[in-house]
Amino acid sequence: YYSANSANLLQSMQKLSSGLRIVHAADDPTGSGISARLSLQAGNCAAAEQNIQNAISYTQTADAQLQQVQNVLGRMSELATSAADTSKSPTDLANLQTEFSQLQSQLTSISSTSTYNKTQLFNQGGMTVQIGPNSGQTLSISGMGVSSALSTPAASGGASGALSDNLATSVNLDTVSADVSAASDAISGIRATLGAQGARLQNALSSVTVYESNIRSAISQLRDVDMAKEATNFAKFSLLTQVSAAMLAQANTLPQNVLRLF
Repeated sequence: YYSANSANLLQSMQKLSSGLRIVHAADDPTGSGISARLSLQAGNCAAAEQNIQNAISYTQTADAQLQQVQNVLGRMSELATSAADTSKSPTDLANLQTEFSQLQSQLTSISSTSTYNKTQLFNQGGMTVQIGPNSGQTLSISGMGVSSALSTPAASGGASGALSDNLATSVNLDTVSADVSAASDAISGIRATLGAQGARLQNALSSVTVYESNIRSAISQLRDVDMAKEATNFAKFSLLTQVSAAMLAQANTLPQNVLRLF
């Protein structure tokens, strides 16, 4: 009894000091295996959350750059409208074209050099994000062909697109305005797609966060010790160990009582 109570007391001390119900696999082989598998899932969930947060930052960065593109296109549209005034002299048109060219260079710079974490934002293929703990749980972010959207003319046979139009030489300045407007519409379409994908990423983040929380709760149920219950066990086995030790000492005196008879 003393040995059994001592072993139970030691086991109770291990659980209380570690906070774990399963200190060794032998404590609950099945529960140990299940909790290990769930722990793997929880770790995967945490990694997926980081992936999603990075992807959200990626879409937000891209959207901010596209907002700048639309701001530039808005100014270009104003210049094209101003150039369409027949009272403007060739010198006036040349001055308008000077600013127009600078804005075109800015558009080219944004579309070709914008990056996120050393990754090209625009004019590249799409990217795939792992948004869950299991294989196949992915989300694709579409590629953003900004250069193509900016250089495509509004109508065939017209001007050469917003990136190449020239206010000083274009025969039909209405076509330049149409090109700039078409480019702005195309950028708006890219932003709309990007916004929808960003919203889906937010939903995916909420989903995987709740899933991870539930998994960790299940792991806790399997592995964590019930402190109140185990404290009761500790008090019980502590008392039994002391009593059994006392009884062992008492038992050792019985042979001496026999000797007293002689």
